[in-house]
This record gives sequence, C-alpha cells and structure tokens, in this order.
Amino acid sequence: MVLQKEVWIAMLFGAVKILLLYVVWKNRCWSKWSFFTKKDLWHITDRSGPKVAHFRPAKVVYYVRRFQFLSKEELRTLEDKEIDGERLNVVRDMFVFCCYTGLSYIDVQKLHPDNIVKHIDGSLWIKSQRTKTKSRLGIPLFPTSLGIIEKYQDHPKVVNGDCVLPVLNNQKSNA
Repeated sequence: MVLQKEVWIAMLFGAVKILLLYVVWKNRCWSKWSFFTKKDLWHITDRSGPKVAHFRPAKVVYYVRRFQFLSKEELRTLEDKEIDGERLNVVRDMFVFCCYTGLSYIDVQKLHPDNIVKHIDGSLWIKSQRTKTKSRLGIPLFPTSLGIIEKYQDHPKVVNGDCVLPVLNNQKSNA
C-alpha cells in the first residue's frame, strides 16, 4: 500500500512538473499559483512523499504591475486639444469615451443604439454584454460621453444604425 502511494505521488508530481515546463511563465495567474503552491508541495514531499524535489529548482518570479492613470487635468487637456484631421478627432473622441465609460475598444466597436436605454431615474445608460467575459454591464452615460455620442449622430456609419460611434479599425486608430 505504501509503495502504491509513493508511485501515485511520484506520478502526480511528474505530471505537475510536465505542466509547469509547458506553461508560459509570463501568465500572471499561473505564476501566482505556482508561487504560492511551490512551498506547500515541497512540505508535502518532505513529510509523506518521495524525497525528490520537483519544485526546488524552479524559480518563479512574481512581478507586481504598476499602472499609470490619467489625471483629471490630463484628460481635460486631451478633450480640449484641437486636432487637425477627422481621423485623429474620431480616435481622440473614442479614447475619451472609453475613459468615461470604462469600455474596451471591442465593446465600443460593438456598441449598438439598442444598447443605450433609459434608466428608472430618466438618465441614459449603456446596457450590454462584455465581449471578453460575457458578463452583463450597466454604465451610466455622463454629459461628456453623451456629448461625444451626439457629436457623431450625423456621421454616415452612425446614420446606418450599425453603431453608436464611428469606430475605426485597430490599424487606422494606431497609425
């Protein structure tokens, strides 16, 4: 019985070792998981399993991401900046709209006029579903984001009823 237990544990650690070898270490969730479980699995092998250290040589580095956010002044400066050219104005307005709503690029691109509904208190809200996570969302539209929507009501893409904003493709937005 003890031999079977040792074989089973050795097979388990072998499978985990193979999984760890094929994982991309930059994936934050997996590296965080392996960072916290490495010690726990080492203690298990010390007490009841084979004396082979599968996790000691593995070096897991967990980096904490530091995000930089726009300040209110920087966002106001971007909103008020006069830009020559229609394409860059559309890109700027789309970015400002994303800042005020918290929507991602693909969610703004797929935003349909049917997604803008009146809330109980009479204000306009975006009721939609996230593309990435498929979770429902409800976002109030502030005056700045409403102004951007009204600015592009006469745009040919918006008049067709396909979208709320004339979102350019990713290549033209980043050019």
